Amino acid sequence: MKKLIEIAIHILFWCCYILLLSIRDLLFNNEIFHNFITFTVITAPLIPFVYFNLYFLIPKFLFQNKKPYYFISFGMLLAISVIIRNYATYTVYAVILKIDTIEPFFSGKVGWWTASSETFVLFFISSTIYLVQKWYLKDKYVKELENKNMRSELNLLKSQLQPHFLFNNLNTIYFLMDDEPQKAKELVIQLSDALSHQLYKANQDQVNLEEELDYLRNYIKMEQIRHQDFLTLHYDFPTENINYNIAPMLLITFVENAFKHGINSKGYTISIVISMENDVLHLMVQNTKSDHPKSDKGGLGLINARKRLELLYPHQHDLEILDQEDEFIVKLDIKLKN
Repeated sequence: MKKLIEIAIHILFWCCYILLLSIRDLLFNNEIFHNFITFTVITAPLIPFVYFNLYFLIPKFLFQNKKPYYFISFGMLLAISVIIRNYATYTVYAVILKIDTIEPFFSGKVGWWTASSETFVLFFISSTIYLVQKWYLKDKYVKELENKNMRSELNLLKSQLQPHFLFNNLNTIYFLMDDEPQKAKELVIQLSDALSHQLYKANQDQVNLEEELDYLRNYIKMEQIRHQDFLTLHYDFPTENINYNIAPMLLITFVENAFKHGINSKGYTISIVISMENDVLHLMVQNTKSDHPKSDKGGLGLINARKRLELLYPHQHDLEILDQEDEFIVKLDIKLKN
């Protein structure tokens, strides 16, 4: 079916080209059907040369970066085509149609100029259409490849993110099991809810912002149970104007990072503020810095979050991370779709 469509397009091109010449010659002969038949006979000998240029010279020389060979070969092909066009036109008008006034016309410069210009225009139009088509197909292929690569990279980032999240929370439960088993049980229940969100939502391209905010609240409650004796926490989430979609498991990284790296034996403060304004989500996370030595394995979550933002919200987000002496601040703005 695809091959038949391609053949039909080629036939349509030749019909349109010949029809344009036929309309042009209405100035000399007002019978368009007669003109169409005449130009069909004149143009037919050039068709093999046109396709020789499209399917042999261009792929073999021009696409292979052998431009000198192409232009030399094309010049020779064009010259041969002009001679054939001139001879075919003369044969049709002078020999077949027996128009006596045509012989002086084609024996002079005007005839050669007409044959040359018409032949060059034919090759130019056909080559342009062919090159534009190849460019379009190549551009389409590149975009499809980019989308596949982006999808593969996003899936990889998600697979890294979920074990990272699970490991941190299991670590929290582990510390509570001996001293505060009741809190550990509560955390298991809340972790179950969180994993349910990951299981059913994380593989989607977009989730409702309200669901994602509920997930963040659930995570914060889990961390509060563990750190309530040393933690001063402030968080403020919007409850209105949140009918937006957002990539799942994106904001949690910055919230999780505050709890993970904000632990301080002297007590620590965490502030998480999310707001919506003019279709832009504003997130600010502030936490006091840990007094423990930095781990060489840290930072995976923020690296993944930055990559996901670049892939999912190109030119639609602004991420600023301030690593100050006593405080770590994350500012994120994302343009969301309602």
